[in-house]
Amino acid sequence: MKHSSFARFALLFWAAVLLVVPAFRASAADLRLADVFDDHMVLQRNQPVKVWGWAGANEAVTVSFAGKSQSTTAAADGRWMLELPPMPANANGRALTASSGSAQSAIQDVLVGDVWLLGGQSNMQMPLWWRHDGMEKLEGTRLSLHTDHDWLRIMTVPQLANREPQEGFPKDGTGPNGEVYGRWFVSQAKHPAISTFSSLGYYIGVKLHEQVGVPIGLVDTSWGGTLASLWCSREQLEHTPEAADVLAEWDRKVAEWTPEKAQQQYQADLADWEKRVQAAQAAKAPRMPKKPELGIDPRLEKYHPAGCFNAMILPIRHLTISGAMFFQGENNVFDQTRIFETTFRGVVDTWRDAFGRQDLPFCIFQIAGWGGKYKEFGENKIVHIQEAQKKVHLSRQHTGFVVTADHTHKDIHPLRKKPLAERAVRWALAEVYGRKNVTWGDPTVTATERKDGKLLLRFQTPGGEKLTIHPVPTGFALSADGKSAVPEAQAANGAIPLADVPTGFVIAGKDRKFVPARAEVIDATTVAVWAESVPEPVAVRYGWSPRGFFTLHTESGLPAGPFRTDDWDFLTDILEQEAKARAAKLRKRAAEAKARAEGK
Repeated sequence: MKHSSFARFALLFWAAVLLVVPAFRASAADLRLADVFDDHMVLQRNQPVKVWGWAGANEAVTVSFAGKSQSTTAAADGRWMLELPPMPANANGRALTASSGSAQSAIQDVLVGDVWLLGGQSNMQMPLWWRHDGMEKLEGTRLSLHTDHDWLRIMTVPQLANREPQEGFPKDGTGPNGEVYGRWFVSQAKHPAISTFSSLGYYIGVKLHEQVGVPIGLVDTSWGGTLASLWCSREQLEHTPEAADVLAEWDRKVAEWTPEKAQQQYQADLADWEKRVQAAQAAKAPRMPKKPELGIDPRLEKYHPAGCFNAMILPIRHLTISGAMFFQGENNVFDQTRIFETTFRGVVDTWRDAFGRQDLPFCIFQIAGWGGKYKEFGENKIVHIQEAQKKVHLSRQHTGFVVTADHTHKDIHPLRKKPLAERAVRWALAEVYGRKNVTWGDPTVTATERKDGKLLLRFQTPGGEKLTIHPVPTGFALSADGKSAVPEAQAANGAIPLADVPTGFVIAGKDRKFVPARAEVIDATTVAVWAESVPEPVAVRYGWSPRGFFTLHTESGLPAGPFRTDDWDFLTDILEQEAKARAAKLRKRAAEAKARAEGK
């Protein structure tokens, strides 16, 4: 995903500002609260709350809130931090005031409740106006809400990257669709800051409030098109051997870049573009080549490793929060696929280090697949990412896991956010709020056994729930005559007779050739899988396709995500084929450029 012209302008402007933020803050003599503190914010309940900012060197600072005060002394560089004692939830807006000598800085209408951090890429960023929680786009309006919620407060952190760690971010930035960055807002139905806020985040906030009844604060740090390595710290990546080549490549870009070289390259690209336009016009091509853009300082590039972490997470790292919700991985299907698992695990570890809590609750949203047609089986990089996310979840305690694969769509973005929010809230209620008898997660295979030509899969299910196989897969609906399944979105497939609806399971023998399989729940948590053409099965896969069939659920409706019982390598072949295709494409482009240069 590349920057639009508007986005690139905004990126250049705000990133230039950010380059001087640390130095400006460090030398400031005036009293300031950190940028995340603003009117209408929510402070975390029942935990010590950190408040920080800048003042004159060695000056005394006092923070007052809710009738209580705490004091500290600013360091030589002007930085100060203190903690307010734990407070119960309170939905009445009150003022928080910092004072130092005669200087004072105050924010108004501050609530106390639960603060949640949102992160990831476009499936977390996807705004409320984009698609109403269903199948259709809203025509004629970008506002999809009709209710004000004074208890819901939201902030969107500016989407920026920086090679250097940042202490703050610009406030009052705006985006092309009405986004407002760096400020807290009350959830008012007709306010553009709400309609442009994360749809998934909004529904998480609403569902949480329905259950816990306290003010909810949401801080959105998501940015569409990002990679896992962008959300790790540089230190974390340096301790990740798999990321060495990525770091070396960007270090080289930074070392070689100068404004003069960038301008020279731009002029060369522009001249080549003009020739390609002439050729396209002569050939009456339906599309014209895209005009090149002036390259920006690689220190500020969106895809700089650790860049998003430095500019979007570090400035809020002292914020006291309940936990984090993270939906990312789609872009790693296209880039850095091989190192995704280690860098994604690094995100969990990095954020926990940054917020000073090794047990920070961290909910992982497994990506969904996408594509035009439903398929029972297909080796692809999407399932590799999905499998890696599950591995990270299983390797890190206090992480949640939300399956989204059963809500696949021809587009990369699952349309329905409410069901996904409900699954995330189930995890939060059980693991963060300590609610008993609330189940979450997905069934996980713990053992396999071959018996009478079938493979028996034994599952550990959430809360020991019973398994069920639905005759109509998620994403399908029963036809009016009750005899077939019809895709809800009416995509490429037509109606499928119920007797022929795939189970989502495929099975293989030693030849590693997978074929569609039948499946049956034979006791509460055991599934038998078989195919007559595979008398001696050795492996089963489920949902193993960019857009698969999902029929296996727990009795409370929690779906099983994609899984397999084998460990056969399939990624290497895919990556080698892609590398050959890229090399051929580069050779073709080089030949075309040479021909244009020679005037042929």
